[in-house]
Amino acid sequence: MSKSTFETKRLWRLSQVIIGAAVLSLAAVKPAMAAGVVATPANNFLNSIGVNIHDDQIQDDSSYTAPFQYSAIRNARAGLRRSAGQVTLHNATKVAGVYPGVMFNILFYGGTDIPTDISDAKTDQAAGALLSIEGPNEPNNQPFTYDGALGGGITGTSTWLPVAEFQRDVYAAVKADPVLGTAGANIPVFTISEPGAEADNVGLQFLTIPAGSGLSMPDGTKYADYANVHNYTSLNADNNTWNNASPNEPGPSDGMASEYFGFTWLKGYAALPLGSTPIPMVSTEFGGTTSSSDTSSPLTQDQQGKLALNQFCSQFKRGFKYSFWYEMRDNEGGNAGFGLFDSSNNPKLAGTYLHNLNTILADESSFTPGSLNYTIPSEPATVHDMLLQKTSATGTFYLVVWDDRPVAEGTDPVTVNLGGTYAVSEYDPTVGTSATSLGNISSVSLTLSDHPVILAISAISQIPPVPTGLTATPGNAQVSLSWMASSGALNYNVLRSTTSNGTYTIISMNQSSTSFVNTGLTNGTTYYYEVNAVNSSGTSANTSPVSATPSGGSNLPAGQTDMDIGGSLPAGTGNDSGGVYTLTGGGANIWGTSDQFNYVYQRGSNDETIVTRVTGLSGTNLNASAKAGIMFRDSTAANAIFVDVDYLPSSTGVGRVEFLYRAATGASASYVPGINVNVAPLSKSKPVWLKLVKSGTTYTAYYSTSVTTPTTWTLVNSTTPSVTVSMTNNSSYLTGLDVCSLNNGTSVTGTFDNVSMLPTGKTDVDIGGSLPAGSGNYINGVYTLTGGGSDIWGTADQFNYVYQSGSGDETLIARVTGLSGTSLNANAKAGIQFRDSTATGAIFVDVDYEPTGGGHVEFLYRSSTGAAASYVPGVNVGVAAPSTTTPVWIKLVKSGTTYTGYYSTSVTTPTWNLIGSITVSMTNNSSYLTGLDVCSHNSNTALVMGTFDNISP
Repeated sequence: MSKSTFETKRLWRLSQVIIGAAVLSLAAVKPAMAAGVVATPANNFLNSIGVNIHDDQIQDDSSYTAPFQYSAIRNARAGLRRSAGQVTLHNATKVAGVYPGVMFNILFYGGTDIPTDISDAKTDQAAGALLSIEGPNEPNNQPFTYDGALGGGITGTSTWLPVAEFQRDVYAAVKADPVLGTAGANIPVFTISEPGAEADNVGLQFLTIPAGSGLSMPDGTKYADYANVHNYTSLNADNNTWNNASPNEPGPSDGMASEYFGFTWLKGYAALPLGSTPIPMVSTEFGGTTSSSDTSSPLTQDQQGKLALNQFCSQFKRGFKYSFWYEMRDNEGGNAGFGLFDSSNNPKLAGTYLHNLNTILADESSFTPGSLNYTIPSEPATVHDMLLQKTSATGTFYLVVWDDRPVAEGTDPVTVNLGGTYAVSEYDPTVGTSATSLGNISSVSLTLSDHPVILAISAISQIPPVPTGLTATPGNAQVSLSWMASSGALNYNVLRSTTSNGTYTIISMNQSSTSFVNTGLTNGTTYYYEVNAVNSSGTSANTSPVSATPSGGSNLPAGQTDMDIGGSLPAGTGNDSGGVYTLTGGGANIWGTSDQFNYVYQRGSNDETIVTRVTGLSGTNLNASAKAGIMFRDSTAANAIFVDVDYLPSSTGVGRVEFLYRAATGASASYVPGINVNVAPLSKSKPVWLKLVKSGTTYTAYYSTSVTTPTTWTLVNSTTPSVTVSMTNNSSYLTGLDVCSLNNGTSVTGTFDNVSMLPTGKTDVDIGGSLPAGSGNYINGVYTLTGGGSDIWGTADQFNYVYQSGSGDETLIARVTGLSGTSLNANAKAGIQFRDSTATGAIFVDVDYEPTGGGHVEFLYRSSTGAAASYVPGVNVGVAAPSTTTPVWIKLVKSGTTYTGYYSTSVTTPTWNLIGSITVSMTNNSSYLTGLDVCSHNSNTALVMGTFDNISP
């Protein structure tokens, strides 16, 4: 909200605030509450907590992943037509049994295209990510146009009719839609914010215009399911968050009154009578800033955090279905200090306090709760309480008690009588997530000040004891935990931290077994674990922490990880030695509803092609259905969606290629009939090549029995060449190599070379049959090429080339960030190249970096097929070892038959320096190859590795 709007409303309410303060002074003590209070599911409270993000402005929903994962806030108020990024964020934050994934309240702004907006919302709904739809944000503070008509504003001369018509039409469109509407999900619609600023009486102070209103919009016009306020609270009096959350009476600064009850704050139009029955309500903005850029009286981080805790509690207790703090990060939306996190995603105290609150109360389902006969005699007017209960600990009550005294900073002593003797522990979300045991008691004495505390109240002796014997065993990118069963325990929670005395976060909730494998870890990082036991009476204290440091056993390029999917045994490994990958692994199978195998993978994106040559599969008593293959996979979960092409020896001993897939998480795997390839056993002279092409949701499988790089590929099944499979996110998934022994007790070893995992349309090839075999891979915007080869020179070339087809005029750009190898030759190369074909003597034009002379850029070309190569004099660039901080940029521009070379040594945006130009005619100047190259310049006896980023095209 703008400061001017806030001040206008504040002055309008001054007399009501004075009356409210007088009432508070006369009611310094609340009446004693009745015994037998029915609890509310903790999940309902957690589901009410939300935050504003600005994904429509920064255009990067994924940047919010870490703040949502840490804070465990469930809801986001977000921008329109950002469904792709929102679905990605929802899936990235979803943790089964722990966190449901971010849900989105989408703002509809105006314009003329409500059907397109509805379609975008349905994309969120299809992914389970749509919470609600909201009308225009503060149309009094920003221009609003609908169907060409301008509305909104607070000048007193502007009409709000376009705002009302838009809100009416959005509501009608949502409710009529078969997916979103009353016949489908019945997605709730929130009305506009700041209806009290109406310049003319169009009835936006009502959810449905009542009969006999005589307004400019017809009686019975339906606007929304929920009233919507921006109830920012100032810290200028005690009990402000509580009073400001009143559903039907004036608050101290902002709230439902003068928006939907009493009279509208700008023009005084009649709304619902003060004190009448509350209506469904949400708050889509409230907060406080820590920056003097926003206000002359900024809050401290501690004050901001306690304001957030108090207001979320007050609003839920007083009937708000959803509340959205403004905002997630500092320096967004035109404000400097309102964020729960700073602009680098570091949590401020407010973010930490909410993390603690959500962790203490963590739960993910609702149920019919019990009741507790507690009372708080002589409860001060500023003290408030709510009783919660979890499904994971149905015998334990969580009594949240808070004192709304942020300014006076006084204290209020209270006594909670429990109506019996219970085991009680106390949590303070401003301190951490661990509880302090208060013992077996019948009453609790508290001294409250300015924030909530939480009492965990459980029946005596029914809570399971702390588990014993917790051990942590490191593995490759994983840690295996085991512990002794706790008497009376139904389930266990596993918690993790990266420091022994740090904040422990639940990573597995309500699991029944006494073991757990934590996968996807970073080798070399030490992880700390605690476990607690759970039954219907409550949760035990945590074990003492144990730690483990996963370590490789694997030698893999950066960005690649080796993992035993499904906890297969014996533990497997994955190694890369000079472009040859060796995987060992056990595992029951890649089949059924869950898998066990060893997997070397990297993160893939969009369309991609995996290629490899399988040169070996061996093991003691090798099972005829043991596997060595290539796989796209949704995640490292044992039951994840996947598509796989693999080689197996087969029962007939002739070798077979099979094509497998799982179309939905946890579903049974399926197959496309494979083919006998008459290759057994495998070797370098008798290999099988595999290729799997992803194009959207279509996956096509190929094989070849060529000894060298195949010139033609054969479909695994010509009748059913492809399968259609939708990953959770078809633009972000895993891609890699796999082996499976089909015997979860023995290992097999698979060997692979000529491995390439590249965007579809790009191909890796060893030009001139260079040895050792090279490879090309793409991870997170970085291309890594390994290659041998004698040279790119003379009448024939030998090097590794990652290329795609080019046409017409084109500009090729790359930033070279590395060139390395054992006994690196001074004339080894990493470059960019236009080429007529993959023939060893083909016409080409190349600009490359080589180490000679302390770093040199050269410009080479062959003007006719089979002719000797020539060069344009190069340039010493003074970069002896390229890196991300000392790179070399190279550019090659094709304009007809003219090629011009450039270089730069800038770290980021290049300033180009001319090398020179030459004229070369390809066989077809409008159809050619274009790509990246590396050459070891070592007569086929050694490999080099080149890394490139900022590639265009």
